Amino acid sequence: MRRRDRTTARRRLLRCDRCDHRYQTVAETRTVAVLAARTNGWIVDRATLCPSCAIAAARLADGRTRTAA
Repeated sequence: MRRRDRTTARRRLLRCDRCDHRYQTVAETRTVAVLAARTNGWIVDRATLCPSCAIAAARLADGRTRTAA
């Protein structure tokens, strides 16, 4: 059986908790993958949110929603 080296990069997948978006990267650790996702606009905290869901959540939190005139 081949032994996996701890420093070997492997595929990491982050999924948005609100929609079907996914962020896939190759990284040595989950921490590095999270940093790459954050660089690309993802929010990774208690919930994982893609950039579009993060914007929608921020607008709802601020009370700024679009209404038809």
